[in-house]
Amino acid sequence: MIRHFNYTKRRRIPQDRVEIELKPGKDAPSFDARINLSELELPSTAKVFVEAHYKSSYQRFDFGTVGGLVEPVRRALDEVDRGNTVLFRVKVVDTDDLLGRIVAEIDDITAEDGGGGPGRYCILPVNFVDLGEEMWRLALGGDRPVLEVNKFPGAEAFVRSDAVFAALVYPEAVRQVLWNIVLDDDWEGVDGLSGWREMWISFARTLTADEPPGKVDDEEREEWIRDVVRAFCERLKLKTRMLETRQQEHA
Repeated sequence: MIRHFNYTKRRRIPQDRVEIELKPGKDAPSFDARINLSELELPSTAKVFVEAHYKSSYQRFDFGTVGGLVEPVRRALDEVDRGNTVLFRVKVVDTDDLLGRIVAEIDDITAEDGGGGPGRYCILPVNFVDLGEEMWRLALGGDRPVLEVNKFPGAEAFVRSDAVFAALVYPEAVRQVLWNIVLDDDWEGVDGLSGWREMWISFARTLTADEPPGKVDDEEREEWIRDVVRAFCERLKLKTRMLETRQQEHA
């Protein structure tokens, strides 16, 4: 695995500075975006773009400049594949630079359908694909980890609400992603991490007070991963919720 360093000095826009909310529409949903770039010391003339994307489909919206944010009138998502979760990114582009350098961004923001809630960073996007008789798998070869789930009628609602699926799938997905990061031969610790790896380690730190170990033997790193997964299950009460669901189904 290649570790990524921020040689371009590109800044990450804090998660709490962006909220995305989907709105239902007759032909296609639209969205509202609340963006706060104040006190981030970005060029006031830099352009701000909101991009909606899913796989190869993509749509860009011009939100003016850092010093003059203007929400475009038309924000319909009619060029993005709506078969799965649409992801959003916000880019700040220095147009005074001949190459149009990106000076700040945040990616993988999701929003609830129907205006059900504000946007949030999507640490593990879900894609629905044909997997034959395989129910799910974790794709680690792209720009970020993606949970691929077999496509069937009602699959999206099933993944969102089924407590058994959550209890059996998500702990293993978390374990595999962390293994991919900290058991890598090039792992030296958290210094120098960026992108999705940095976000995953930040997520893990919210679950345990123990810091990720540096380049020590595999056993210590594996123990840290087990502690994170255990804390993840305890925080979400996955076993309790699964058993409660089963009892309700058989009541």
